[in-house]
Amino acid sequence: MIQNVDEEPEVERQEKIKKLKKQLQLLLEESEPQIYQFQQMTHYMTKQYCNYKFHQRMKNGIENIKTLMLMDLSAVIVIFGVYDYDEITKWQQSIIICIAALLAVFIPGIGYAVVYHKYKYLKNIDSLGYLLEYTNVVLDVGEETKFLCSDGHTEIWEMEFDDDIKIKDGEEAVVIYSPSTHEMFTEQKEVMNKICGIK
Repeated sequence: MIQNVDEEPEVERQEKIKKLKKQLQLLLEESEPQIYQFQQMTHYMTKQYCNYKFHQRMKNGIENIKTLMLMDLSAVIVIFGVYDYDEITKWQQSIIICIAALLAVFIPGIGYAVVYHKYKYLKNIDSLGYLLEYTNVVLDVGEETKFLCSDGHTEIWEMEFDDDIKIKDGEEAVVIYSPSTHEMFTEQKEVMNKICGIK
């Protein structure tokens, strides 16, 4: 009977140790970041998304060009507003108007060429032989996340605001990965559904 009393605390201690180990294991599992699995898009989906992204980036670039045009016009108005109209000679007025007109002509042309050259690679992603990959996520902006690509390697990425779209913290989104450019894009799920039929 004395032996049973000695064995009882030992059994209780072993049970407590097992319970603590289980709790520790659960804590470790919870602290490990989730790894999201990418899946490949079809060739059609890749082409659709690349065209969409190219046009979206071009649209944003053209908005910036319009801003430059407004700044050009504002500068002319400010120059004529600051100086007394009688103090500016006809020759100076002509120069200011010519410079403003030249800028008004060249800013859109050169700006469009620069924007097109910067983003034309998006149109060619599908022709490089690598299909885009995607996965649905629920993340916070600034949260570092691991993604397992279809070829087996891991990409670590920190969610940030995309140029074209603002995903809110905790909102479901689609992350698109381009293996050929090692670039990631973020889109709203509804937008991806319209473009590529991703549910």
